[in-house]
Amino acid sequence: MPNKYSDLIMSISYILLLLLIGILSLNFFTVEEKIQTTSTNGIVTNIWIESSKLNNLRENNLKYLFVDIGHISLQGKIETPEEEIIKFIESVDKFEKVNNYQFTVLPYTEIILDKYSFSEDFQTNLIKEHNHLINLGFDGVFIDIEKIPFNERSNFLSFINDLEKSIPKNSKLAIYAGHLNNENKNEWEWDANLYAKLSNKADLIIMPAYDTSFKHESSYQSYIDSQLKKLDNIKSTKAKFLLGIPTHKPDPETIENSLAIYNNYKNPNTNIIGVSIFAEWTMDDKEWAIFQNSL
Repeated sequence: MPNKYSDLIMSISYILLLLLIGILSLNFFTVEEKIQTTSTNGIVTNIWIESSKLNNLRENNLKYLFVDIGHISLQGKIETPEEEIIKFIESVDKFEKVNNYQFTVLPYTEIILDKYSFSEDFQTNLIKEHNHLINLGFDGVFIDIEKIPFNERSNFLSFINDLEKSIPKNSKLAIYAGHLNNENKNEWEWDANLYAKLSNKADLIIMPAYDTSFKHESSYQSYIDSQLKKLDNIKSTKAKFLLGIPTHKPDPETIENSLAIYNNYKNPNTNIIGVSIFAEWTMDDKEWAIFQNSL
C-alpha cells in the first residue's frame, strides 16, 4: 500500500510540475511579446540616429521607420560599412525589448537616375543588397528611385516585380512615389497607371506633399487636397498609401499646412492610412508639438 500511495503522489507531483512549467512559459512569452503600435504613421530617419531619440519616436506612436542607410555605388552596392548597419539594428532591437515596443524598420538609399544607370547588373546587385539587409534584421525594404524616365518605367516595374518575388513573404515592400499627374510631362511625377500597377506589388506607397513649387498657403493646400483625391481614385488591390509631410522646406510646405489638409480630408473608404514625416533630423520641438496636437 505505501508504494501505491508513493507512486500516486509522485504522479500528481509530476503533473503539477508540468503545469507549473507551462504556466511559467506562457507568462514568459506574454511578457516578451512586443506591443504593436496601433499607429500607421512613419518617419524618415537614418542609421546614425542616437538611441536616446528612439524614445521620442515611440512616445509619438510612430510605427514605420524609413531608414537611410547611406550611399550606394554606381554598381548598386551599399557603401556603408556593414558593422555600422548591424550596430543600428542591434540598437533598435535592444530598445524594442527594453520598452516592449515594435517598430517596422525599412532600409533605403536614395537613387536619382540622373546619376545611375538602371542596368540589369545594377538591378541584380540592388536586389541582392536588399535581401542581405533583410537577413541582417530589417523588416523589409523601402525603394526610393526618383526621376524615372518615361522610357524606363516598364523596366522599373519589372525591377519591382523581381524584387517583390525575391524577398521573404513576411517582408514589407514600401515605395517612394512622385506627385500624381496624368499629363506625363514631368519625369519626377507619376501617372495613375504607374501608381495602380505598383499598388498591386507594394505594401506601402508614399506620396510626397513637398517639392511642389507653390508660394502661397492656399494654393499649396488646394494642391495637396487634390492629390489626396486623385490618390483615392487608385484602385489598389494591395498597397496602402502614406502622405509624406515635410519638415525640411520653407513656407508654405510645412508640417502644419500639410497636416491641416490631411486631417480635414474625409473618405470612409480611403486607402490613405497615415503620414510619413520627412525627416527626423529636421524636426524641431515646435514641429513635434504640431504633430502631436494635429493627430
